[in-house]
Amino acid sequence: MPSQQRTPVGRETPPFRNIGLIGRLGSAKVVETLKRLMRFLDERGLHVIVEDRTATVLLDHGHPEASRRMLGELCDLVIVVGGDGSLLGAARTLCHSGTLVLGSTAAGWGS
Repeated sequence: MPSQQRTPVGRETPPFRNIGLIGRLGSAKVVETLKRLMRFLDERGLHVIVEDRTATVLLDHGHPEASRRMLGELCDLVIVVGGDGSLLGAARTLCHSGTLVLGSTAAGWGS
């Protein structure tokens, strides 16, 4: 069983070790944001898994790939970069797995 951390209010929360990434297709800004996010997560020693459809626009990313449904089985957290539709679509697929989902708009990450 993975080690657990205590939050200030005494709740135990598991650390995020396996993080899935999903991005909206057809947006250069989303691709750039995903690349920056992968570097950030890699630098912290986290295991990144890229959604298979998202991987088609991230050539030579060097991370394992999985379907959305499998991300729900493999990941502690899935980060979705795109708009409301991307987040809702991912949440609809992942809701039965209990995996935490974090949505971010690419525009909110700056340049």
